[in-house]
Amino acid sequence: MGDFLSYEDLPLAPNRDAFYSVVLSPDFLGMASRLQEVLIIGAVTGIAALAVHRARHVVQARAVAETGRRRMQRIFGKYVPPHVVRELANNEGYLRPQMRDATLLFADVEEFTAIAEKLPPDVLISVLNELFSATAAVIAGNGGLVVSYIGDAFVASFNAPLPVDDHAERAVSAAREILRLADESDFGGHRLRLRIGVASGPVAAGTVGSDDRLSYTLYGDTVNLAQRLESLNKEYGTNCLLSGETASAVSSDCGLKYLGSTSVRNRQRQVDLYVLAD
Repeated sequence: MGDFLSYEDLPLAPNRDAFYSVVLSPDFLGMASRLQEVLIIGAVTGIAALAVHRARHVVQARAVAETGRRRMQRIFGKYVPPHVVRELANNEGYLRPQMRDATLLFADVEEFTAIAEKLPPDVLISVLNELFSATAAVIAGNGGLVVSYIGDAFVASFNAPLPVDDHAERAVSAAREILRLADESDFGGHRLRLRIGVASGPVAAGTVGSDDRLSYTLYGDTVNLAQRLESLNKEYGTNCLLSGETASAVSSDCGLKYLGSTSVRNRQRQVDLYVLAD
């Protein structure tokens, strides 16, 4: 444009006709207005871009969290409390292979074979589901986590994968609550008795399997010992046996009674046995 009009071409105190004749002219170029419009458009565009970016970030974060939650539930099953799933999903370092000092609780239903022979399959599964739901809640309430189910038995871990202080004492407390629960409750209209073995010591822990099917697994002598102690309850006529390592790690008022030492299959050293007294 060779010649153009601007606000400077308006007369002082212009009337409406004079104002329109300048502002509505094809040659009018109000730089101040154009600059103001550019600033407004730029600000609105920036705000919109920021809002879209933050919204996308929120969606992505929720998608990642949901993926982590589903992955944790694939590993540990539906019995894991939501807050535990969130903690595991937010810190997957807990699931990497590592050595940990932990306390393992192995629990089994007494005379389950005889019970299974009397019940239809659907009733039997319902009874076990009620039992597992109730006992998993007790384990979680004491800071532990059920890491696997084996038929009518389950293995719970304290201090792996989630770190907890005084894990031996928490496991003893959970064992006592589980036995009390079994004494005072029925599951699907049936009464069940449990035998429990508790052992403390080093374990190798981590997730194993394929991408489609992962499981969190514990290995080591401590895991085997907890299972052996559960079996020894039949010989001693008890319902909860504990290793010497567990007994030495708990306070004296936990109500443990020393039974002596004994040999355990596949173990060279003898094991000090303690029973959970009433």
